Amino acid sequence: MTFFEGKRLVRDKALDTWRVEGKEHQVRPVHDRHELDKLLRVKLQEEVEEVLCASNKQEIAEEIADVMAVLAGIADFNNVDTDEIEDIYDRKLANSGGFFSGMVWDTNI
Repeated sequence: MTFFEGKRLVRDKALDTWRVEGKEHQVRPVHDRHELDKLLRVKLQEEVEEVLCASNKQEIAEEIADVMAVLAGIADFNNVDTDEIEDIYDRKLANSGGFFSGMVWDTNI
C-alpha cells in the first residue's frame, strides 16, 4: 500500500451531506504542501478518467465540471490567478486554435 492509498481528496463541503451508514469518516485538513500537491494531482487523474468513461452528454458535463473544480484547486494551490489562465487560453486559442475541428497530425501519410 502506498502512502496515498486510502486517502481521497474530497470537495470542501462534501461531508456536510455525504455519509456512509456504518462507517466513521476520518476527515482532516491537509497541512503539508507536498501531500496536498500530490492529492490534487491524483484527484485530477481520477476525474479525467471519469470524463473518459462518461457515456452521455450529462455525464460528460458533470465530469468536466469536476475536472474544472480540481484545476481551480491546483491553480489556487500554486497561486495562479484564473484570469491569467483565461488570458493564456485566449491567446493560445487565437494563435493556434483549439481542438474543435478534429485535426490530426498523421506522420504515416
